[in-house]
Amino acid sequence: MQFTRFLRNRSVSATEMSRHAGEQTGQRAAGRHIVAVQDSSELALGSRRARAGYGPVGNGNTAGLMLHPMLAVEAGTGALLGLVSMQVWNRGAEELAPRRQRATIDKESQRWIDATKQA
Repeated sequence: MQFTRFLRNRSVSATEMSRHAGEQTGQRAAGRHIVAVQDSSELALGSRRARAGYGPVGNGNTAGLMLHPMLAVEAGTGALLGLVSMQVWNRGAEELAPRRQRATIDKESQRWIDATKQA
């Protein structure tokens, strides 16, 4: 099966794939000292057709998705144990209130807190 066809299946979701991967990683990490590494990244889409329906990334001139994965790495060896969690979202085109006027839950930095809780 083509990967893109798999992803278009209504039974498949990024949330469910992340949940399942997190469970498997949790089993591999049990009893080990791990480092949980996380970061937010932009996935910029190139063609006009590919960009349809996606929000702005970067300086706002490119369309795409935002990703926030957390990986588990064994502290002693640096061995990758797997994906702990992954959040995928699409920024809206609406104008946001200034950062200092928004609650933490309304900021993209909330993803860091959510990923830490999932770990």
